[in-house]
Amino acid sequence: MTAARLARQAADEFSTPSRPRWVAGSMGPTTKAITVTGGVTFRQLERNYYEQAKALISGGADILVLETCQDTRNVKAGVLGVQRLMRELGRRVPFMISGTIEAMGTMLAGQTADALWSSIAHVDLLSMGLNCATGPEFMTITCAR
Repeated sequence: MTAARLARQAADEFSTPSRPRWVAGSMGPTTKAITVTGGVTFRQLERNYYEQAKALISGGADILVLETCQDTRNVKAGVLGVQRLMRELGRRVPFMISGTIEAMGTMLAGQTADALWSSIAHVDLLSMGLNCATGPEFMTITCAR
Protein backbone atom coordinates (compact mmCIF):
# COMPACT_ATOMS: atom_id res chain seq x y z
CA MET A 1 0.00 0.00 0.00
CA THR A 2 2.84 2.40 0.82
CA ALA A 3 4.44 2.03 -2.63
CA ALA A 4 1.08 2.74 -4.31
CA ARG A 5 0.54 5.75 -2.06
CA LEU A 6 3.97 7.17 -2.93
CA ALA A 7 3.37 6.55 -6.63
CA ARG A 8 -0.02 8.27 -6.35
CA GLN A 9 1.61 11.32 -4.72
CA ALA A 10 4.23 11.52 -7.47
CA ALA A 11 1.61 11.11 -10.20
CA ASP A 12 -0.58 13.80 -8.67
CA GLU A 13 2.38 16.17 -8.46
CA PHE A 14 2.94 15.97 -12.22
CA SER A 15 -0.65 15.56 -13.32
CA THR A 16 -2.49 18.36 -15.10
CA PRO A 17 -6.03 18.51 -16.50
CA SER A 18 -4.65 18.13 -20.01
CA ARG A 19 -2.06 15.49 -19.03
CA PRO A 20 -3.36 13.26 -16.27
CA ARG A 21 -1.01 10.72 -14.71
CA TRP A 22 -2.06 7.19 -13.83
CA VAL A 23 -0.67 4.73 -11.32
CA ALA A 24 -0.41 1.09 -12.36
CA GLY A 25 -0.15 -1.36 -9.50
CA SER A 26 2.00 -4.32 -10.48
CA MET A 27 1.25 -7.82 -9.20
CA GLY A 28 3.93 -10.29 -10.13
CA PRO A 29 5.92 -12.09 -11.01
CA THR A 30 5.57 -14.54 -8.17
CA THR A 31 8.20 -17.08 -7.18
CA LYS A 32 5.47 -19.70 -6.91
CA ALA A 33 3.93 -21.32 -9.98
CA ILE A 34 1.31 -23.96 -9.28
CA THR A 35 2.30 -26.11 -12.25
CA VAL A 36 6.08 -25.55 -12.31
CA THR A 37 7.40 -25.07 -8.77
CA GLY A 38 4.43 -25.96 -6.59
CA GLY A 39 4.53 -24.99 -2.94
CA VAL A 40 1.30 -23.01 -3.21
CA THR A 41 -2.34 -23.83 -3.78
CA PHE A 42 -4.73 -22.19 -6.20
CA ARG A 43 -6.78 -20.77 -3.29
CA GLN A 44 -3.67 -19.37 -1.58
CA LEU A 45 -2.66 -17.57 -4.76
CA GLU A 46 -6.18 -16.28 -5.31
CA ARG A 47 -6.25 -14.88 -1.76
CA ASN A 48 -2.75 -13.38 -2.12
CA TYR A 49 -3.64 -11.67 -5.40
CA TYR A 50 -6.85 -10.34 -3.84
CA GLU A 51 -4.94 -8.90 -0.86
CA GLN A 52 -2.30 -7.40 -3.14
CA ALA A 53 -4.91 -5.85 -5.43
CA LYS A 54 -6.82 -4.45 -2.45
CA ALA A 55 -3.68 -2.85 -1.00
CA LEU A 56 -2.70 -1.35 -4.37
CA ILE A 57 -6.15 0.16 -4.96
CA SER A 58 -6.35 1.38 -1.33
CA GLY A 59 -2.98 3.05 -1.83
CA GLY A 60 -4.19 4.91 -4.91
CA ALA A 61 -3.41 2.72 -7.93
CA ASP A 62 -5.72 3.36 -10.89
CA ILE A 63 -4.91 0.21 -12.86
CA LEU A 64 -3.91 -3.32 -11.84
CA VAL A 65 -1.31 -5.24 -13.86
CA LEU A 66 -0.79 -8.97 -13.45
CA GLU A 67 2.59 -9.31 -15.11
CA THR A 68 5.37 -11.68 -16.06
CA CYS A 69 2.93 -14.59 -15.80
CA GLN A 70 4.45 -17.99 -16.47
CA ASP A 71 1.56 -20.30 -15.58
CA THR A 72 -2.06 -20.01 -16.73
CA ARG A 73 -3.26 -21.46 -13.42
CA ASN A 74 -1.58 -18.54 -11.62
CA VAL A 75 -3.24 -16.14 -14.06
CA LYS A 76 -6.66 -17.63 -13.33
CA ALA A 77 -6.03 -17.23 -9.57
CA GLY A 78 -5.05 -13.60 -10.15
CA VAL A 79 -8.15 -12.96 -12.25
CA LEU A 80 -10.42 -14.40 -9.56
CA GLY A 81 -8.69 -12.36 -6.85
CA VAL A 82 -9.12 -9.12 -8.80
CA GLN A 83 -12.72 -9.96 -9.70
CA ARG A 84 -13.48 -10.51 -6.00
CA LEU A 85 -12.08 -7.07 -5.20
CA MET A 86 -14.16 -5.47 -7.97
CA ARG A 87 -17.32 -7.09 -6.60
CA GLU A 88 -16.51 -5.76 -3.12
CA LEU A 89 -15.79 -2.27 -4.46
CA GLY A 90 -18.90 -2.35 -6.62
CA ARG A 91 -16.97 -1.00 -9.59
CA ARG A 92 -14.68 -2.00 -12.43
CA VAL A 93 -10.95 -1.54 -11.98
CA PRO A 94 -8.91 -1.35 -15.20
CA PHE A 95 -7.00 -4.62 -15.36
CA MET A 96 -4.12 -5.75 -17.57
CA ILE A 97 -2.38 -9.12 -17.94
CA SER A 98 1.05 -9.78 -19.40
CA GLY A 99 2.23 -13.34 -20.00
CA THR A 100 5.80 -14.48 -20.53
CA ILE A 101 6.58 -16.75 -23.47
CA GLU A 102 9.91 -18.56 -23.30
CA ALA A 103 12.25 -19.53 -26.15
CA MET A 104 10.48 -22.86 -26.62
CA GLY A 105 7.34 -20.94 -27.60
CA THR A 106 5.35 -21.59 -24.42
CA MET A 107 5.02 -20.29 -20.90
CA LEU A 108 7.23 -22.10 -18.35
CA ALA A 109 4.22 -24.21 -17.41
CA GLY A 110 3.88 -25.31 -21.05
CA GLN A 111 0.90 -23.28 -22.28
CA THR A 112 1.12 -21.52 -25.62
CA ALA A 113 0.10 -17.90 -26.12
CA ASP A 114 -3.09 -19.13 -27.80
CA ALA A 115 -3.89 -21.33 -24.79
CA LEU A 116 -3.34 -18.41 -22.42
CA TRP A 117 -5.66 -16.24 -24.49
CA SER A 118 -8.30 -18.97 -24.63
CA SER A 119 -8.21 -19.15 -20.83
CA ILE A 120 -8.76 -15.42 -20.28
CA ALA A 121 -10.62 -14.18 -23.37
CA HIS A 122 -13.83 -13.91 -21.31
CA VAL A 123 -12.25 -11.49 -18.80
CA ASP A 124 -12.98 -7.76 -19.10
CA LEU A 125 -9.38 -6.57 -19.59
CA LEU A 126 -7.90 -3.22 -20.50
CA SER A 127 -5.17 -5.17 -22.31
CA MET A 128 -3.48 -8.52 -22.62
CA GLY A 129 0.13 -8.63 -23.68
CA LEU A 130 3.21 -10.81 -23.90
CA ASN A 131 6.70 -9.99 -22.71
CA CYS A 132 10.28 -10.87 -22.12
CA ALA A 133 11.96 -14.04 -23.00
CA THR A 134 11.72 -14.32 -26.77
CA GLY A 135 11.58 -12.44 -30.00
CA PRO A 136 8.32 -11.61 -31.77
CA GLU A 137 7.99 -14.92 -33.61
CA PHE A 138 6.73 -16.59 -30.39
CA MET A 139 4.74 -13.62 -29.11
CA THR A 140 1.65 -13.78 -31.26
CA ILE A 141 -1.90 -14.80 -30.56
CA THR A 142 -4.53 -15.72 -33.07
CA CYS A 143 -7.80 -14.36 -31.74
CA ALA A 144 -11.23 -14.11 -33.22
CA ARG A 145 -12.50 -11.44 -30.86
